[in-house]
Amino acid sequence: MSYLYDVLFDNNSVSAPFELLGALDISGISDFYQGVVDNDNFGGSINFSATGGHINTSDLSHVDGGVHKTGLNSFTYPIGDGGYYRLAGTSNSDQKVFINQSSFTKTQPTLPSRFTRRRFRSY
Repeated sequence: MSYLYDVLFDNNSVSAPFELLGALDISGISDFYQGVVDNDNFGGSINFSATGGHINTSDLSHVDGGVHKTGLNSFTYPIGDGGYYRLAGTSNSDQKVFINQSSFTKTQPTLPSRFTRRRFRSY
């Protein structure tokens, strides 16, 4: 597990230049400036801690795969698939510990897309 405060994703050499194999825990701001972070095809994981957030998320720069969020505050997930950023979010929770994982999967253009969310609570 790599613990990061602020992180900048800035690489447009290919559509998904960041191949995430390990685990990242982000407690500051993740700047999705350029480049998709692919953890879906490489088995990596990204967790945003209670103080973690992101900026500049777009079709050109987001997470292709699941994202975890720990904490009680509302959060917009920086997720997408197939070159499309499709935000999803949660609202404030009154639970003591709240971990949420979300991912987006783009399907064929004639079929609806799928959004997956899993919730884990600890009391």
